[in-house]
Amino acid sequence: MATWVFYSLLALLLGGLGNFMTRLAHTQGQSSLSVVTVIFLTNFIFGATLWALNKPNLLVSPKGLLTSLLAGVFLSGMVVCLNAAFSQPGAKTGIATALLNANFALVTLLSFFILKETLSIKQVFGLLTILGGMLLLI
Repeated sequence: MATWVFYSLLALLLGGLGNFMTRLAHTQGQSSLSVVTVIFLTNFIFGATLWALNKPNLLVSPKGLLTSLLAGVFLSGMVVCLNAAFSQPGAKTGIATALLNANFALVTLLSFFILKETLSIKQVFGLLTILGGMLLLI
């Protein structure tokens, strides 16, 4: 198994557990703001620990730093929006998470057009099949 596949599968597992725990916290009376605040504080602790242990050069590329900052803004917005969805009465955790994870289609399209990554016919068919299934959820 390629290393990137391993890490992708681990991210799938951790993301699934994290999203479920987020919804569980809501069902146990935590407000959306409280859950988001704890998530961001945890992310800060992780980031500070990684920086302290590795001391990466954050200014290797000004464009790379700006892109990283924008990624942080977008991903933070995603967490806020997902928590807002989870906090709604009658929220369907699995469907909300599935819709969120459909972002892979946007990532794939942006990577195809901007980064010039290639897709095989089989991968395009798989992408379209999954997106068709997503439509059935909503």
